[in-house]
Amino acid sequence: MAGLLVGLIIVVIMFGAGFSVYSKFLSNQNIISSSPSPIQEVNISSGIAGKILLGPQCPAVQINHEDQNCEPRPYQTTIVVKTIDGRKVTEFSSNINGEFRINLAPGSYRLETADQSELPYLTPTPVDVEVNKFKEVTLRFDTGIR
Repeated sequence: MAGLLVGLIIVVIMFGAGFSVYSKFLSNQNIISSSPSPIQEVNISSGIAGKILLGPQCPAVQINHEDQNCEPRPYQTTIVVKTIDGRKVTEFSSNINGEFRINLAPGSYRLETADQSELPYLTPTPVDVEVNKFKEVTLRFDTGIR
């Protein structure tokens, strides 16, 4: 029994030493990854910025519309960023003034709401992000008021 225990200890030590050598081998390799790991910080100097508006605020035909402000108003909401083929990249929220700014890698995206079946409605909006530039975007949500 003691011989079996000694043999097991030797195997564990050899495995541990072998794993340590293998780990050092991997850390010395120049492994190229197609995407950063979630813990790596990526310095992206491009993206989209803009404003989200909600309108119309009043029906098109009114008897006394001078007393009302019918201009589209800022809208605080969440927008989903997807690739052109529909894969979710991220999401962001506008502030109380409807303003937003989000870093995105250069590429083509589609901006939409999480639930496209309810009012207010946003038509999915394509946007192209260029290297080292922020694309200015105004997103207009339709209230359904006619």
